[in-house]
Amino acid sequence: NVYSISAEWILTGKGEMLKAMADPGALYGQGRMLDRKRAASAQWPGVPVFNVPVAAGIIDHASFPTGYVNLDQFKDCVFSVQASGDDMVPKICNGDHIICKEVDPREIITGDICLVITRSGKEQVRYVQPHKTKNGHIPLTSEKHPENVTVLALSAIRKIFKVKGFVRNLNNAVC
Repeated sequence: NVYSISAEWILTGKGEMLKAMADPGALYGQGRMLDRKRAASAQWPGVPVFNVPVAAGIIDHASFPTGYVNLDQFKDCVFSVQASGDDMVPKICNGDHIICKEVDPREIITGDICLVITRSGKEQVRYVQPHKTKNGHIPLTSEKHPENVTVLALSAIRKIFKVKGFVRNLNNAVC
């Protein structure tokens, strides 16, 4: 276990996303330690994957990456965590890993799926879109219950991450 996600970075965007926990000369990836020579030459190991469900809280949660998603289309992403719950079924299922990119809430494209972290600490994966009548607010809807709309003020949002991709949990028979 080498890196932990920085709560300061998640909350404020300042500082380094990953903070060294043990040996800064090694990278933990794909279930094995990489040697120092390869680690020193590695520019981008990939998006860190955390086996932490969204409901467990990614903020201030002592967690270490269990691997990395190293695909060019995710170079702008900052982490991958497990989705929890069934509100986004069948699109995203409980246990699927969502790959997240930090975005500005004012630049959301209608229909984006996002991980929204509120100032009160609530984390949820929902469809997000600009509000048609209220500036400074965004509606959140789920796949399972699109008729249930929650409207959040932008000031209530601590961070928002666009779900750029996901990895299906193959052990999940529901999806």
